[in-house]
Amino acid sequence: MKKLSVLAVLILACVFANAQNTTIKGKIIDKKTSEAVMFANVMNVSDTSKKATLINGTTTNDNGEFILQVKKPNVVLKFSSLGYAEAIKTIKVSDYPKTNNTIDIGTITLETNSENLEEVSIIAKQTRIEMNNDKIVLNIDDGLTATSANAFEMLRKVPGVVIDKDENITLNGKSGILFQLNGRDIRVPYDVIKSILKGMSPNDIAKIETITNPSAKYEAEGTAGIINIIMSQEKADGISGSLSSWNGVNEDFRSFNNMSLSYVDKKWTITAGGGFGAMNGRVSTETDQYIWTPFGDTIRFQSEKADSKNKFRYYNFDFSADYNINDKNTIGAMFVYSGNNSPDFWQDPQRMFISKNPYTTIDSSYSILNKSYYRSNDYMGSLYFTHKTDTLGGEISASFDINSNSSLNESTSKTNYFNGNFNDLKRQEDLFNDANNEYSSYAFSFDVNKPFGEKMNLEFGVKSRLAIVDNDFKAYKNDNLDSERTNQLKYKENVNAGYVSFSHRPNDKFSWRAGLRFEHTYTSIDQKATNDKITDNYFDLFPNLNVSYRVGKMDNVSLTYSYRISRPDYNSLNPFRVKLSDYNYSSGNPDLMPEYTHKLDLNYAFHYMLFFTASYSYSDNEINQVMLTTPNSIVITQKPMNTGYSQQASIGLSTMLPLGPVEWTIWMQGVYSQMKSDNALLRTNIERFAFTTWQSLTIDFFWKTQLSFSGFYMSGGVQMGGEFDDMFMLSASLSKDFLNKALKISIGVDQLPKRDFNAYTHYNNYKGSMSVCWQRPQFTFNISYNIGKGGANNQSKRRNNDMDDRKSGKSSIGQGGGSPMGM
Repeated sequence: MKKLSVLAVLILACVFANAQNTTIKGKIIDKKTSEAVMFANVMNVSDTSKKATLINGTTTNDNGEFILQVKKPNVVLKFSSLGYAEAIKTIKVSDYPKTNNTIDIGTITLETNSENLEEVSIIAKQTRIEMNNDKIVLNIDDGLTATSANAFEMLRKVPGVVIDKDENITLNGKSGILFQLNGRDIRVPYDVIKSILKGMSPNDIAKIETITNPSAKYEAEGTAGIINIIMSQEKADGISGSLSSWNGVNEDFRSFNNMSLSYVDKKWTITAGGGFGAMNGRVSTETDQYIWTPFGDTIRFQSEKADSKNKFRYYNFDFSADYNINDKNTIGAMFVYSGNNSPDFWQDPQRMFISKNPYTTIDSSYSILNKSYYRSNDYMGSLYFTHKTDTLGGEISASFDINSNSSLNESTSKTNYFNGNFNDLKRQEDLFNDANNEYSSYAFSFDVNKPFGEKMNLEFGVKSRLAIVDNDFKAYKNDNLDSERTNQLKYKENVNAGYVSFSHRPNDKFSWRAGLRFEHTYTSIDQKATNDKITDNYFDLFPNLNVSYRVGKMDNVSLTYSYRISRPDYNSLNPFRVKLSDYNYSSGNPDLMPEYTHKLDLNYAFHYMLFFTASYSYSDNEINQVMLTTPNSIVITQKPMNTGYSQQASIGLSTMLPLGPVEWTIWMQGVYSQMKSDNALLRTNIERFAFTTWQSLTIDFFWKTQLSFSGFYMSGGVQMGGEFDDMFMLSASLSKDFLNKALKISIGVDQLPKRDFNAYTHYNNYKGSMSVCWQRPQFTFNISYNIGKGGANNQSKRRNNDMDDRKSGKSSIGQGGGSPMGM
């Protein structure tokens, strides 16, 4: 067989092909097995000769189906796929009955090529960033995995995602995020989500979706939207597997090691995997805080820059099995276990200086010596069933999901208080906190998707979710139980929901989707130590609307509106007061109310290569961390509160430019943010414009290696009731395949350059600044080996759990039609 190095040219020709007058659809199957041939090429050519020119083309979807638009009354179609003999079919359009200007040519069969296959060289690049109406998709490739230790660090490379020094995540400047794995909610505390993602190999991830306006089918939770991590689920027939090891070195060493094994046949798709690893790191922090007291004094708290070291050890295991009962019914199960711990060790001492205006003399000071121990065991399980009701994509599905976590968190601090500048010891204090946490979440969902022909679609369903928390917190002071700060909290949250969504495509240009979701929420907070019980009971309606129109032949514009909620997690509601020093405490707030957001997105796709976006959001009852001062004292308590409202307007551009051996991916966004609060404890009005860009270059280098660069820049922004300065990060990697692409080795550098992150807060009688360094350059080495992958006659099987649930190789209903290649 001739080398297929012209495949990239073919793909580009197809992408830029003009939309035509008649739509042809059909299906390609294997002549011997009658199985669908996925990702086969369907080419509309000028004639049947070997020198025929290409007019346009497409590829088949997971079910072997294709849709192609043509112009001429007589059409020559050429069908090809790796490992199959080429087939040609001449079609006279007038010989077929038309329905809405569409003809169905039925089933096309391909025969297995009996000739020995020569070495095949395929040149086809995967677009790193794709943009649809309501989401941005980051496709994971070698350049990204080479410099990412795990899935959590991979999020730093996702456009719009920012991770701060405390490992809090924001999406487009907002913190209310719902996390999903393969389209299924991860319903555990955020600290547990971090642990799961840190134990997940980037080599096992296919793509990461950030969805700002999901349809009514999905929970309204998450004012910022959804981050959905899609695992690599394409497996070759028979047995296959992989081994991978990622290692990073800077001032510390990190290593993440994973393996997976799968078996696939006509009935079963079974995968299992596991991993272990260790991560050592450090964060340097320096703070400067001012408090205006009721007595007219201004007190300054200034800390020395000190390193905070961290250690993380993980081990995980996952298993999934799908069984095709018949052509219409599929059952499956998934189980994930993640265990991790942070060994205890004494940190470097932190020193704080306290002075009064004009701050020339240190009045008092203190130093804190800390150590902590954390252990967590996390479980996720799912059972699901799908029944296909027709050939148009109709189906009935049901699932039952369990999330469970048990954790132990111990912290010890030794504090010395001084008069003056560490020269006169006043007092010593030993504090010990012991927190045992048990968390469980149970969810059942039932969904129906009913197409009415090819133009209308109805979705409806119900979901019920119950979360139960038991948090037992014990505080000790100088080895004695501190009864004032010891408590036990039991928390329940029950959300019952239903939804209906209807979509209609009256013609090839216009489509719309309207949905409504209702959710009833019941919460209960029970404090055993004080016998206090707080309950809440509320009902909400969440509308969702999408309108899409295709302009001309290859341009598309869409408008989407959604209304979403962000409920406080139990950690924010937990009233336990944790003492850090005589002057610093942290606490939850059981009186927190949910945060609500209206979101409007406008998207324009030009030739399916340039994507322009504009959006506006308004959030009420916004939840922010606030530094509260105790009346008639200089004690500060950090506490979450509903502070007021925020609004955000943005405009963005995304594109991928193929420049010969170079692929340049660009994502950029300008954002105006305002946060305003008239709360008596926080009066502020912050307005700021920020520019953000994420760019990457992928180069086909000499010796069949791939050189990759990526960079992120943000000019600053508004977050958690304050402002922060610019952020900047670069990474580079060099990758090469060996042993017919079974072995892959990558080396790289990441987190360039070393620099500080600066944040500021100013409201009421408090002003603070913080300088943090957690970005330190590191050298990375990544090696992976695939077992049993590929093969000319192997067809892939894939569970389709992503947000779109596309049925026809292109996004049509509610999307205004897809590109000729089904992008």
